[in-house]
Amino acid sequence: MIVLGIESATARAGVALASDGVVVASAQVTRGPRHAEILVPGLKFVCEQAGIALDDVDAIAVDVGPGLFTGLRVGIATANGLAQALGLPMIGVSSLDLLAHAMRHAGNDIVSVIDARRSEVYAARYGVTADGLKRVMEPTVLPPADLLDQLRETPDVVLVGDTLQAYGAVFAYPSAETLVQVASAYDTVTPRGIAPLYLRKSDAELNAERRPAGGGKEEGA
Repeated sequence: MIVLGIESATARAGVALASDGVVVASAQVTRGPRHAEILVPGLKFVCEQAGIALDDVDAIAVDVGPGLFTGLRVGIATANGLAQALGLPMIGVSSLDLLAHAMRHAGNDIVSVIDARRSEVYAARYGVTADGLKRVMEPTVLPPADLLDQLRETPDVVLVGDTLQAYGAVFAYPSAETLVQVASAYDTVTPRGIAPLYLRKSDAELNAERRPAGGGKEEGA
C-alpha cells in the first residue's frame, strides 16, 4: 500500500511517501505560516525522488490537528483536492497522536503538547501498553500552568512537542514521515469524512463575533 502524507499542523510543513509503512521519500520545511508555498512543490519532489506517480498512490493521509488554523486548512484542502481528483480514500491522524508515536518507546506515559498561541497549549495524554499507545486524556486546549498542575499529580510522564521546553519537554514537530508510517493503523474515509480538529474558534471567528450587528465598525475603532 502506497500512502502519501501531508503534514501542516505546525510551523513545519512536510510531505512523505511510504510503501507498506516504509518511508521512501520525504520533504519538510520550517518557514512559519507559508504552507501554501511549500506543499505542492513538496509533493512533486517526493514523487520524483521515489519514482512514484500520483496515480500509483493508494491513499492520502493528512494531519487533522489540532494546530495552526491556516496550516490545517491548507493541508487538509490540498489533501482533499488530491483525494477527490484521484478517487482515493483518506486517512486523518491527530498531530498529538503523531508526537506521541515518536516517543512510544519512552516507557512512561506520554503527554503531547503543541503551541496553541494566546498563552495556551493543545495537549493529550497517552498510556504505553503492550499493544501500543492508548489515549488516556482526549485532546484539549488549556493554559500551560493548568496542564503542569495536572502533571504534578502524576509526575512520571514524558512531555513532547513544540513548546514547554523549559519544563523538560522533548522538542519535536509532528512529522510527515511518522504520518505515513502509522496511517495503515487508522480507518480510511471518504474526503467528506475528513474534518479539522480545531478545539477552539479562530481569531477571525472571534473577531467577527465581537463586531456589532450589521458589520459596521465599533465606535473608536
